[in-house]
Amino acid sequence: MQSRGFLAVLLSGCTFAWACADGEILDGADLTEQEGEGERAFPGMVGDLERAVIEGPGGPMEVEYEAFEGRAIFEGDIELNVGEPTLRSLGSKKEMLWKDGIVPYAFHKKLGQSSRRDITTAMETWNRLTGIRFVARTDERDYVEFVTGKGCDSLVGRQGGRQIIHAAYCKAGGAMHEIGHALGLWHEQSRPDRDEYVEIHRGRISPRGRHNFNKVNGLVVGAYDYGSIMHYRPNEWSWTGRPTITPRRPLSPGVVMGQRKAPSSGDIATILALYDLTAPSPDQGPGPNPDPKPNPNGECGGLDYKGRCADSVVEWCESGKLKRYECAKLGKGCGWFNDREGFDCVDKRCVDLNYTGRCSGATAEWCKDGVFKRKDCAAAGKSCVLTESDGYYCE
Repeated sequence: MQSRGFLAVLLSGCTFAWACADGEILDGADLTEQEGEGERAFPGMVGDLERAVIEGPGGPMEVEYEAFEGRAIFEGDIELNVGEPTLRSLGSKKEMLWKDGIVPYAFHKKLGQSSRRDITTAMETWNRLTGIRFVARTDERDYVEFVTGKGCDSLVGRQGGRQIIHAAYCKAGGAMHEIGHALGLWHEQSRPDRDEYVEIHRGRISPRGRHNFNKVNGLVVGAYDYGSIMHYRPNEWSWTGRPTITPRRPLSPGVVMGQRKAPSSGDIATILALYDLTAPSPDQGPGPNPDPKPNPNGECGGLDYKGRCADSVVEWCESGKLKRYECAKLGKGCGWFNDREGFDCVDKRCVDLNYTGRCSGATAEWCKDGVFKRKDCAAAGKSCVLTESDGYYCE
């Protein structure tokens, strides 16, 4: 397993030829396909192009990356830990995997509820298909923290200590892609053998994006996976609108190059081999969010985007379809969030408490944007009273 994992972590896709079905997508979350530009750490921005050396399984290799705000961004959404005189060996060694396939995680306090739902869907999809477990962090030293940022990016493999994933604007499919990096997967089209399977049209690539199409030096195991969730989209970094990547071989029915619906069978096979896991049975463990259940009339039956609560489930209307999410997955309940967002997942203490609040003895308690707040009025020499403008407050 030591040698298999060493090879597999460099490359996403099929670890063993017999484990692949040419990128077949197994049953995953029913997610909308993302179009156009892929994941970017700094979308729409251009950084300073710099060079460094990375220690890969095939030996030291020089890479080009963009420097943004003191960060080294490789291939658009991979963050590198820059050191002297080389970069760290990113995701290329067994010790950089997550112990026993368990990934402690945390949400930054400023991460919005919709982003948390998408990320939770992404984690549950990887869990359901591979058995990789994501557990809320308590005091673990090594963990990932999902934070807000300008775009989407991740380090590759376990780096040690607090490890950031920017996924606030990725949607569920993009979050699956970034989590794939954190588990140890690289971009599929970076394989050194990729020219046998895809053609790179460099004349259609933006000059400042051409360095993102260089190959990564390393050993190849398994068949090329056109359907990998780690593959670039066909129009990636195009400045003409025409495809920058085209397959040299016909794709099997149902295979979409650059899809962001779910990990492919090749992605799954890689993670199973890398972490020495057995694929979960279909009814084992939590799965992604239930499919939306539209109104029998094909509409939302008068429900708008502000939604409603059905016990701990928040329901809302989006693009004419009924959407729902189980707030208990976040350890929360369903309640009024604010006048702009309507109903959403909130602190359980806020389920029956809104911004007007209440008095608990001499303590004023209220909720703001789903967060429970309290103030000891007596400590300030005041009393908890009801005011017309602010509800219950210290006065």
